[in-house]
Amino acid sequence: MCTDFTTLAESNDYRHILQCEHGTIHLTWDLVTMYLNFIEFEQLIGLLDRGVQLTGPSKIGEPNCVLVYKEQGFYQLWLRNVGINLTPVDFLILVDMARAAFKEVHEKQTPELMTRSTGEMSQIFHRTVEASATISFSLN
Repeated sequence: MCTDFTTLAESNDYRHILQCEHGTIHLTWDLVTMYLNFIEFEQLIGLLDRGVQLTGPSKIGEPNCVLVYKEQGFYQLWLRNVGINLTPVDFLILVDMARAAFKEVHEKQTPELMTRSTGEMSQIFHRTVEASATISFSLN
């Protein structure tokens, strides 16, 4: 059971990316928390980066994750068998949070650490970084 968390990025109390003492990435979006290892998180980042470039309805994927931009103007993100619907603004907030969290995790990675078990790696992740506030929007 996970008891010690490091905040990697946070939008609010219900939307954040944490890392536990085991090295697992905990991505919480509203009522859903998804658990990713480093490789899965890296794949998610690649998918989100490609998703920002989508201009029309389409579907792109990486192992264990799929991003669909629907004709109705919203995104569906699937991680394994869990899906979340995202407005365009929410999608950009998630992308910003994920990039900030990935940067924080990736800066700590070295080739030596990439071969360690997640239990050994967890000791190096203890700094908290807030996601940047680069997205401005209005709900009115």
